[in-house]
Amino acid sequence: GIEQLVDEATPQALADTAMGEAVRTDLLIALAAVGQSLGTYERALDLLDKATVGVDRLYAQSDPQWFRPRLVRATTLISMARYADTVDLLEPLRPQLAARGDVIGVEGMLLLADGLNGSNRFDEAQSLYDQARDAAKKLSPSTAVNVDTIDISQARSLIYAQRFKDGLALADATWQRWEARGNKADPQMLTLLRAISSAAEAAGDLPRAETAYKDAIDMAERLYQRPHPDTAWVVGI
Repeated sequence: GIEQLVDEATPQALADTAMGEAVRTDLLIALAAVGQSLGTYERALDLLDKATVGVDRLYAQSDPQWFRPRLVRATTLISMARYADTVDLLEPLRPQLAARGDVIGVEGMLLLADGLNGSNRFDEAQSLYDQARDAAKKLSPSTAVNVDTIDISQARSLIYAQRFKDGLALADATWQRWEARGNKADPQMLTLLRAISSAAEAAGDLPRAETAYKDAIDMAERLYQRPHPDTAWVVGI
């Protein structure tokens, strides 16, 4: 499987003396990103430690490549619910991220906002979500970070802070925009429907909660062959 490929590729990348340092760091970052997606977080962080040493030798702090291992690290730390560590990593870089005007800047601001939110620095997180959205709107539509991603994170953040009305309004607007585009089933939208269902129930809007719940079941069954934990969560198995 993929995990075995990562296991085999890592020692090769570290031992291959013919491989240039730039190629090696690229490979280590890619392997770390795969590790993060597989949930092998400690391994991902170890790979990033090794990659960052090379990256810092090769690239200036203004170079997009300098940021890559740091953004993968932040993503991994968020996955581990290590929010304070995410803030420690990215907060010193906030002025640079805000000034970049590219995908890296938007991704970094979004990750920092998630870290601030998880650290209960709620107002700062909301301000940064807004800043990331403004920056994302200036990018071309094909870029990796789109406005939906930011809106989903901010809606969940508002709901987490029990600002159900604001969170629901943003979540519903995002869902309606996605429906109008006629997009196919998307794991991000399943996450959004979960948030809508939970927030509507907490706010006492049971018909809205039930509609979102049914939409979530439909989405989960289109996305995954049963059994899958996301389908089980929605159906309540």
